[in-house]
Amino acid sequence: MLRSLTLEQFLELEAWYGMQPRGDARHDLHEARALHQFFNLNVRKEDRLPLEDFMLKFEDQQEEKKPQSNEDKLWILRLMAQGLGSIKVN
Repeated sequence: MLRSLTLEQFLELEAWYGMQPRGDARHDLHEARALHQFFNLNVRKEDRLPLEDFMLKFEDQQEEKKPQSNEDKLWILRLMAQGLGSIKVN
């Protein structure tokens, strides 16, 4: 089939594939959207996170890790406790 494609058809097909993620990238995006919606529905408006924070990142895409502050650790523990129904978090 590739031998029967003209250059114009190939470029059109390449552009079409570039418009939306396909294959594994599409599945990763779908999962990230689901997690993004679930998380943002369950936190205060000011604590919402962007979709990019839920996308899988591989070694070549990893950002430099910053040490976690005590405030961040406490916030995570509160979220976990709230998720388990242990406490009511304001």
